[in-house]
Amino acid sequence: MDDKHSTDWLQYHVSDMMRVAVVWRWGGIYSDTDVICMRNMALFNNTLGYIQPGRLANGFFKFEPRHIVMHKLMVEITQSFSPTVWAKIGPPAITAVMKRECQVKRSEKFHSKVPYTCGNVTLYPEHYFFPIHYRHYQEYFVANRGKTLHQEFKSSLLLHTWNKANHNNPMFVGGDSIYDVAARTYCPAIYQYASRRSHFF
Repeated sequence: MDDKHSTDWLQYHVSDMMRVAVVWRWGGIYSDTDVICMRNMALFNNTLGYIQPGRLANGFFKFEPRHIVMHKLMVEITQSFSPTVWAKIGPPAITAVMKRECQVKRSEKFHSKVPYTCGNVTLYPEHYFFPIHYRHYQEYFVANRGKTLHQEFKSSLLLHTWNKANHNNPMFVGGDSIYDVAARTYCPAIYQYASRRSHFF
């Protein structure tokens, strides 16, 4: 890669690009690996979620093959790519595309407390996909906090656990944290395997 396009964030930029290209070509779900899915997402289609008011996320989405929004996102990525900026072609890019699709110019007006549709794309408020903001990722690891998981997150479709921030935080098996209870409930085979030889992972 020449100096003009060299990047300190190669794996992140390639991931941001590839997830869009693959879903555009074949359709389906893209999910970050630090997501715990709590609902059957096969029932949803052409779906995005807010990470915070005025800002969509690219850590989980689902689209039909060759969807126009995915095509427009690929165009946006080629036009806005900056090798020195970590997340330039992630949430900012999909947010820019959907603001144009929804004909909204001001970020503070680009939000809703309930799911709504622009064209045939449904946008979900943050509590559906990202109920705990990344600045508060420690909440996933608080002991006994997960005992109210099903009540506290009854409207959530998945939990994004923010591995980039939490990778140094061990998840203690049996600690009944949100992470512990959610993993044990919705990923039982992986939970059993990961906890087989250790009391944390």
